[in-house]
Amino acid sequence: MNNKEHTGVKKLILPGCNGENGMVPKNFGLVSIIIANYNNEKFIDRFMNLLEVQTYKNFELIVVDDGSVDQSIKRVEPYKSRMSIKIIRIDHEGVGVARDVGIQLAKGDFFMFLDVDDTFSKKHIESYVNELMYSKCDIALIPVLKNREKSFNRDEIVAIKELVQDILNGDISGWLHQIITKSWVWKKVSFLKNVDYAEDVFALKMIANEHPDIKVHIRGEISPTYVYEQNEASVTNSPSESSINKIITLNEIMGLKYTSDDSMQLFLKRQMIYAYSLSLRLGQQKLTRKVRSELLYGPLKKYLSKSEMIKVSLGLFAIKSRMGL
Repeated sequence: MNNKEHTGVKKLILPGCNGENGMVPKNFGLVSIIIANYNNEKFIDRFMNLLEVQTYKNFELIVVDDGSVDQSIKRVEPYKSRMSIKIIRIDHEGVGVARDVGIQLAKGDFFMFLDVDDTFSKKHIESYVNELMYSKCDIALIPVLKNREKSFNRDEIVAIKELVQDILNGDISGWLHQIITKSWVWKKVSFLKNVDYAEDVFALKMIANEHPDIKVHIRGEISPTYVYEQNEASVTNSPSESSINKIITLNEIMGLKYTSDDSMQLFLKRQMIYAYSLSLRLGQQKLTRKVRSELLYGPLKKYLSKSEMIKVSLGLFAIKSRMGL
């Protein structure tokens, strides 16, 4: 199947396309790998080398450079003779905008979203395509390794709305590098501009709103092929005023958008408590007062338990891991 023959994933025939040992053939269906690059010069060569050795060869790489000021894109150029690569440069507008641009450029039957600073095995793409096609669902959610632990173990087929609910409740992580989708899933769906924190969660929420009948195979029984690396610049490892402001912006935008959605408000409460913990750790008094005020006097107040209200009032929160991100 060449690129000109791609007319949509619905025309891909399943059982008759089986390869040896019941596996999807290694050139079955074009996979669009979409990445948002921002100053990833430190990791880009490793990332490109990992793609070059993939056992599944029928993929295109869509690199959307989000206003980088380093040499990362220059380092991608030599690989254009070895694999299908599209590069587009945009002004720095955040990962969501960059991914939207990538989706518009993608021609694949399947979409995957990878992060340049993460690592993965040589069978990563092959494994994801195989799991999606044999699940007969539109999305496959596959565990990754984070801090040497598997991100989840559940194995079941659920409606997209049920998955999103579980993510908002903190019962399962919602990272996009855990999923592979059929391309049509992203029709009429876009990332939220100015939201650069938990943007994956809200992309899945938008998919659920637009395509409520989608089924997702949560495939927790298989071994991870992807490692979610915690680099030094991450929010958790290197909290900053910028990180706190991203969470505050998230609360402002999503709080207004989902005023009557209790699950969303509880999710936002947890993120704002995390922001409060970060501000205490950094000694950012102005931000601490701002987050405390939003928690104690804003719309999230009714979602605080008595013990949480006391802890916020007295500044007793310690740093905790983000839930559901």
